Amino acid sequence: MHTLADTSAHAIEEAFSAYCTPFDFTWATLKANSLYHQAFFAEIFKGRPHGV
Repeated sequence: MHTLADTSAHAIEEAFSAYCTPFDFTWATLKANSLYHQAFFAEIFKGRPHGV
């Protein structure tokens, strides 16, 4: 997913933890989804106001 977002894996995990974990959507759940779903989340994280 970090390759798709052209962002470090650490930054993606940090953004995911901050924005998705509070909604009970875990990192393991995301990794189990299709590559298309992962790309979708990567793009969302890139678009947040302070970047990933």
